[in-house]
Amino acid sequence: MTTVAKSSNDLLKGYTAILAAATGSQPTELLGYASNSMKVKVTRKFNDFFVEDLPGVFEIDISEVGVEVSGELAQVHEDVLARCLGETKTGYEVNLGAAMPEVEELAIRVIGATKNRRPFHIYLPRALSISDLDFEMSSKKGPSVIPVTFRAIDGTAGLAKFMWGRPAVAATIATGTFGRTQVATGATINGISFCTVSGEGAAADTLTDITALAGTAALTNNEILRLQIAAITMPITITHASGIIEMTDAASLTLSKISDWIDFYYDLPNTTWKELTRYVAP
Repeated sequence: MTTVAKSSNDLLKGYTAILAAATGSQPTELLGYASNSMKVKVTRKFNDFFVEDLPGVFEIDISEVGVEVSGELAQVHEDVLARCLGETKTGYEVNLGAAMPEVEELAIRVIGATKNRRPFHIYLPRALSISDLDFEMSSKKGPSVIPVTFRAIDGTAGLAKFMWGRPAVAATIATGTFGRTQVATGATINGISFCTVSGEGAAADTLTDITALAGTAALTNNEILRLQIAAITMPITITHASGIIEMTDAASLTLSKISDWIDFYYDLPNTTWKELTRYVAP
């Protein structure tokens, strides 16, 4: 269940979840929540080749490009520890330093909100966990955290994508449906739409389906949609229905606070909006 409760003040500071899956799949398994800021590091190594008869003119040959995402994860349990470290797990035992890790490559997605509540996603289609375990257990320091670092590996989908939603677009439910209005033109993956939803007749309402608004780009595979409500006077209940809108806990969800949000991705082959993660204010 990819849900966390924090205060509105914490939300303004940024809320970040880390999701993972096997390479080639949409990251949907929650690894944990960042207890502090997540860091993104992009490195480039290059060689200079000078043309001797034209001093000062040279070509640049980029020999290596790297992307790393690192931070500290809270809400740790043995499954998370094994996946973050790429180690084997048997029952409640994690075999640290195993010669053959359980998972070598992962697809990683980092999901959060900026201080003005706009969504951002960092997507690594192929990545390795390169973290060293530095794990302090103490009742005096609150919840334990573990450091994680994921290094992107080059592939057909590129090293990484860093994307954020444009300012929210207002949408109104009509007979249980509304049309999403923004996704990057020509996007085949990871465009983000960001919608604030009002109920029909400016009242509480129930959402049963999400379509592409007429005249806008068609729904694309793995595009992202973030939903929030427009006003607390119009709470919106999102209906779980197999093959239409699928929630991770197979239960409907009511967004009742301005700071509540939920992120979906679109599974085009199955024509289904599937939940990635959500924020529910206390």
